[in-house]
Amino acid sequence: MDGNGALFGTLQGNTREVLHKFTVDLPKKHGRGGQSALRFARLRMEKRHNYVRKVAEVATTLFITNDKPNIAGIILAGSADFKTELSQSDMFD
Repeated sequence: MDGNGALFGTLQGNTREVLHKFTVDLPKKHGRGGQSALRFARLRMEKRHNYVRKVAEVATTLFITNDKPNIAGIILAGSADFKTELSQSDMFD
């Protein structure tokens, strides 16, 4: 999971399988200032939050069946800020 997209897969022994992959076009930090700076920052954070929510929803549909996890554990990899936001959110509860 990073600013370009997310990849979901399983790992059993030496075998890995990609279950789902999607890309996203998140806005980067901007250099625009003035009165629109807060609006641009707010829109950027809103799109990042929606992306994290989508990742959590896809992970829930792939790895949870009948309200029970069908995996032994989960590995979050990628950009630190996205991983932190996802792991500390209540979307996986």
